[in-house]
Amino acid sequence: MKIETRIVSPGPLGMAVSVRRVNGDSSTQEFEYTTNLDGKSYPMIGQGPYGANSIAANLTAPNTIQSTFSRDNKVVATATSLVSNGGKVLTITTKGTDTNGKPFTSNAGLRQTVVVNDKPLDTRPSCGVRSWNNPSSIRRRMES
Repeated sequence: MKIETRIVSPGPLGMAVSVRRVNGDSSTQEFEYTTNLDGKSYPMIGQGPYGANSIAANLTAPNTIQSTFSRDNKVVATATSLVSNGGKVLTITTKGTDTNGKPFTSNAGLRQTVVVNDKPLDTRPSCGVRSWNNPSSIRRRMES
């Protein structure tokens, strides 16, 4: 991945996520989903990672989400998303099988820019994401 913009909008039971990415081969990918963080499968719209068309996610700690990506009810990857203690870095570790059947592991670290009404906001500690279950409705843009 060359660059990724990830907008996470928290909701009362989970979150809505919108991703725009430029891959290492310069191809682009866009997808979005809404999940209640209850382990149930929810549809993905667009070009999901690894060909996934659904995601099941659980909040396993205040700063950690475990996700399972599936294509037609078959697991294609699992991911652990961890927000740093300072709330400024999101690290995503993904394991799965690529489209050629080869196993892979990838790690991505994304910096946070908080945006309100599509304008960047400073990242004072009071504005940062400290956990996934932060009740704020501020959208977060995560960029590699």
